[in-house]
Amino acid sequence: MHSPDTKQRIQTEALRLFAENGYHAVTVEQIAAAVGIKAPSLYKHYSGKRAILDSILRRMEEGGALGACMSGSGSAVFGLF
Repeated sequence: MHSPDTKQRIQTEALRLFAENGYHAVTVEQIAAAVGIKAPSLYKHYSGKRAILDSILRRMEEGGALGACMSGSGSAVFGLF
């Protein structure tokens, strides 16, 4: 069984790493290490880095945060890339 807490920690750490380093510079191994798990364990929760990003964006959209991030002159979300 996959822990919802682990999935949330993966999303949280991935978002932090994406914001600090940019999406393309971050590896699955770095995300896993930040969560305190091994990369193969991360793959039990997500198929890859893109799946993690997709789940973060979905969660932001559902919470109304995506629209807030994308409003105005700059986009915090696109700044991740």
